[in-house]
Amino acid sequence: MALNDVTLKIVALFDEACIDQLESMGCIIKRVDKPSEWGGFLSAYIKAESDDLSLNLLINMPAPLLAQTMPSGGQYNIADPELQKDWLLELANRFVGRLKNKLLRRGCILKIGIPASLENESQSEGYLGAISTNKIFSANKILRCYEISGDVASDVMECRLYIDINNENLELLDDSSEDDSYEEGSLENL
Repeated sequence: MALNDVTLKIVALFDEACIDQLESMGCIIKRVDKPSEWGGFLSAYIKAESDDLSLNLLINMPAPLLAQTMPSGGQYNIADPELQKDWLLELANRFVGRLKNKLLRRGCILKIGIPASLENESQSEGYLGAISTNKIFSANKILRCYEISGDVASDVMECRLYIDINNENLELLDDSSEDDSYEEGSLENL
């Protein structure tokens, strides 16, 4: 199924949001076509919606890569699995938050839900199955893979974006502002 212009624009804005977020953290990032082959990934999802638009985001990220992207400093251990889960939830929130800001400047308002962690691959597969069988999210399934390189590790973060346009007349306004600034939270806010 071909994606409509609004969906394509949302996907492009999502790409910008992810790349901007990761670059702001000092990561080198590029979009790739193939997911990670790492078996030990962590997963999180978040939902955002309005009368016009519904979207779900599922992120799968290898634990070593996730640890590498965590902010430095503080009295915490980046190898702590619970802290890694919290950080992945924060990343999901930041990605969708940046997308929300980009859409807001284009006349589309979203309410963002609370991100949730998926504990294992079977839970992740169950979540994907529930979305896939739900007619709301059956039309526009987009897979985005981003290779992230840093000082320690280089691997791929996988983002599955499920977009449903609820209003067939939805149009996104052109945004002439160049200010895509986004106030980052601190790790203490996890």
